[in-house]
Amino acid sequence: MPACHRGRTLLWLTIAFASELGLIKGGAEAQCQDKCGPVDIPYPFSIGPRSCAMAAGFNLSCKNSRPFHGDFEVLNISLQLSQLRVLNKISSFCYNPSSQKMENHTWQKNLEHSPFMLSDSGNKFTVIGCRTLAYITDKNNVGKLMSGCVSACRRGDVTSATNGTCSGVGCCQTTIPKGLNYYKVFFEQAFNTSDSIYNATLCSYAVLMDSSDFKFSTSYLTSLEFNATYGGRTSMAIYAIAQTGTKEILIDRTVAKT
Repeated sequence: MPACHRGRTLLWLTIAFASELGLIKGGAEAQCQDKCGPVDIPYPFSIGPRSCAMAAGFNLSCKNSRPFHGDFEVLNISLQLSQLRVLNKISSFCYNPSSQKMENHTWQKNLEHSPFMLSDSGNKFTVIGCRTLAYITDKNNVGKLMSGCVSACRRGDVTSATNGTCSGVGCCQTTIPKGLNYYKVFFEQAFNTSDSIYNATLCSYAVLMDSSDFKFSTSYLTSLEFNATYGGRTSMAIYAIAQTGTKEILIDRTVAKT
């Protein structure tokens, strides 16, 4: 690991250890909450007055005993991994037998004005379907990122897919670049003509998700099981950026910018 990265990691660990020892004012104030339901909220994050957190962007809300950062529900916070695991919405492209048309429900997220960015090491853009081409793009669709993933079943036969295997047959995964703080999902409608196989596979799905939690099941092709997980959401990892004076430090042990 380069010396500059080690130095930034030490800075982050120093903040974490100091907070655990009660040496940082924000973490020690009585009105600052360090827990929401079953989820621990360690400094530099907090729930309560903004002065409790290291910066405004690290202040979370607690709703019905569940922590949120904006519209992301927070599952856990890891100081060791320098990341939050949150629930991210699944985009879908489904055939409506009544209208005999495909219905598009896609999701986008902008983290440009927050102290977070999407984890390139923990997440993968995941596409599920038997005739599916989906893209993950930047804000303008034609800028610094446009990456696609194709998922298909041989001759439209769902039995060609295999449980636990996500290599293009029924399921596809691809990585994202470092430093991404905005993403948008869309389906290529010219390719996703599932009306001819809708009796077998009603919907296609696409989502940026924590790949360590994912194990493909062929039942995702023939049912709504994948989208039903957590109410249409899957876990995703985001890294935190700490503002210290004029420096912007990515609290990832491999990437930093000043």
